[in-house]
Amino acid sequence: MAFEGASKIGITEQGDLKLESVAGTSVHHKPVVYQTIDGKRKLVPGEFALVNNTVGFKIGDYDRRQPLVIDPTLQVLSFFGGTMNDEAAGVATTAVVPPVNTAGVVFVGRTESALLPGQIVNGSKSVGTNWDAFATGLNGGVPGVPESAGTTILWTTYLGGTGDDAARGVAMDNQANVYIAGYTNSQNFLRWAAWPWPTTRSS
Repeated sequence: MAFEGASKIGITEQGDLKLESVAGTSVHHKPVVYQTIDGKRKLVPGEFALVNNTVGFKIGDYDRRQPLVIDPTLQVLSFFGGTMNDEAAGVATTAVVPPVNTAGVVFVGRTESALLPGQIVNGSKSVGTNWDAFATGLNGGVPGVPESAGTTILWTTYLGGTGDDAARGVAMDNQANVYIAGYTNSQNFLRWAAWPWPTTRSS
């Protein structure tokens, strides 16, 4: 494998493949290599191999008469935020493929920024420099393509009032409903956000 745009490619002590570029850093975790024989999964020794910026796999002994699965996992680092301080505190995914334009991944936190990325729905940042809770919905994955999940911002909303507010945890059920927990110091909490959110029900 070759990676276009990578300024640095390396293998960590844990056996992960680390790629650095102007867009940030991404990590492919050490591959899980296995064969399914007689209905049972048999692990096979395997690791990344790097030669002249070309990445391959070094595989131990295996049954060449049977299919071999090499399953690396990709972890991507990206940025999200506005012009002030922003903190993410929780992320959740739904267990099923959600309908089109319905969030399959939601993350929450608190922010001082007046405008976060994404289409702001059912709410706006409260007046002043206090913290408000926020939630952002990302697209779900395409069946069979797990790395496609979380690549598009569908919506962002603020929750809070005139005091400091923060979302600290989030969960999703198998119908893509979103549940958020956190704290508030606002007497007028939810003044800045109305329910329900579009494309998903919330509680």
